[in-house]
Amino acid sequence: MTKEGSSKPTSARPQVGPKTGVQRREVRQAAARLQALGKISLALPSQDERLQERLQSLRTEDTYEASGACPDCAALQAQSRDATTLCERHLRQALGF
Repeated sequence: MTKEGSSKPTSARPQVGPKTGVQRREVRQAAARLQALGKISLALPSQDERLQERLQSLRTEDTYEASGACPDCAALQAQSRDATTLCERHLRQALGF
């Protein structure tokens, strides 16, 4: 999906936080100064945690794409009036089972 007059795709989620490399560097530097003063304790996600989060995100995206052609999901969505309702098979897939 793109905005009119723009070739860049728009995201469903708004961007939060620093946008440029300079802004990200400034945030990291400020956080390091605060941590050095003992004002904050940084708990950053590990690479493994970030990978797990990304895999879950991809699994969820794939599941919802596949559920679009599933008659069981369509029936449950119509019954519940909730477009995010999944049949048991797709729910298990989304949860990683």
